[in-house]
Amino acid sequence: MKAERPARRRRVSKRYSAEDRERLIQEQAQSGLTKTVFCARQGVNLWTFYGWAKKRRSGERKLAFAQVEVAACTPAAVEVLLPNDPASASAITASETIW
Repeated sequence: MKAERPARRRRVSKRYSAEDRERLIQEQAQSGLTKTVFCARQGVNLWTFYGWAKKRRSGERKLAFAQVEVAACTPAAVEVLLPNDPASASAITASETIW
């Protein structure tokens, strides 16, 4: 007669709202605990937590415009450094006379 195996417990995924994710990220930062310890205590998968933090960081980068004032009738040059260029070697340069 074969011994019966205990039934496997299925893991249940928990869905976290955007507010819950933000709250947990802030709590971890203020707790002084490592992400590993914090996640273990909260019952959150560590790699899920890392994914939330990464999405949060990428969402913080917002494009903005800067107003530039140039005196009339003078030659002007503008150099734009591209933020996604790791070497900061790429630049867009424009020169023209402004009337």
